[in-house]
Amino acid sequence: MSDSSDAGNDVVEGTFGRLEIDDEWSISIRRDFAWWGHRLRQRIWSTSGYDDDGIVIHRVFVVSDLVRNIKSGQSDVDQLLGPMGALAIGSARVFDPTEKTIRLWTAVTVHAEIVEWMISLFSSLAIIQAIEAANRAEITAEVVGGDIDLSAHPSSGERSEADEMMHIVDNAFIPAGQRPSPWSGSEELDQIRESLNKLNCFSTGNRTGLTAEFPIGSTTSMMQVITGEKNPVIGSGVGILLQLPLWGSAERAAMMAGVLNRAEANRHTPGHLIGSWCSKTIGERSNPTFASFIPAALYQPGLLTNLVFSAAVRAQWVGRTLNPDADPEHVMDILFSRFQDWRRPTERHRRIRPGRRTVDSKLAPSNGAVSCDS
Repeated sequence: MSDSSDAGNDVVEGTFGRLEIDDEWSISIRRDFAWWGHRLRQRIWSTSGYDDDGIVIHRVFVVSDLVRNIKSGQSDVDQLLGPMGALAIGSARVFDPTEKTIRLWTAVTVHAEIVEWMISLFSSLAIIQAIEAANRAEITAEVVGGDIDLSAHPSSGERSEADEMMHIVDNAFIPAGQRPSPWSGSEELDQIRESLNKLNCFSTGNRTGLTAEFPIGSTTSMMQVITGEKNPVIGSGVGILLQLPLWGSAERAAMMAGVLNRAEANRHTPGHLIGSWCSKTIGERSNPTFASFIPAALYQPGLLTNLVFSAAVRAQWVGRTLNPDADPEHVMDILFSRFQDWRRPTERHRRIRPGRRTVDSKLAPSNGAVSCDS
């Protein structure tokens, strides 16, 4: 590969070297390479640098082919994919309605000061994605009605045996996931909560997790950090959920998740696309939720802090996208108003019992949620 000259290209070249990719099974040009870990192509590339408030940043992508020749329309495919994103480790299943394909996408935003640790994280996410594509292509094709997007190297042909790196999840990640989460009980959780509460945010929690609310216009989104639950595939780690206050049917929530995944995959969005938008159902209602799980084997100090603030930036981005003309209110004003509404009985629920002076009222909680069916 060519010599590097910027942060984005440094991450691309560093990932190529970290994965020890054979020239026989790869093709590369500056800022871009593709390789075949087995029978599915994976492509990794970087954008040119662009200014973000005085800092030159780059968007670096890793994308694996998954399914092609999908005959269903966008809304149908999004509804099928919506629930599947809830267990995302590092990638989103993104449907391209023009090409009629589904690919796995991960994207990170980098600048010069974070290149070294980003190469370590990004290369791990890349190989996890390649393995997930190999393991999930068949079932995804069956669910959406398409063909597995198999391909071959243009000169070396079809790869008959998988690269040794395609076994790293079984050999390294799953054994590490049998131990308790390294984030559980860490001081980093306390530090994150303290940092969030210095911003326009309200955060509570303990040594095993936290919650935080970020303003979206006159209401809030809810983020949860969970260290006590294991991913069924890869074991322990840390889960991050960002729930939007858009409640409605599961179908509409899944369609919104599909739109948001496509937006994050194709734009200079400010946060890391490490995980996936999905539809999360609570009772009879659903909402769009960004779900991410970081395996225990990827633990390094400061990583969770970076991802939590990426979630905070994502909440701001969604708020500006949905309500470009509305400035977010102060989160404590929103919560105080919500508490006052929750305590106040409505006329509809107020009932005076005969012969008694007390008021029997059912509380009418209001969380400021917006229906996504409207």
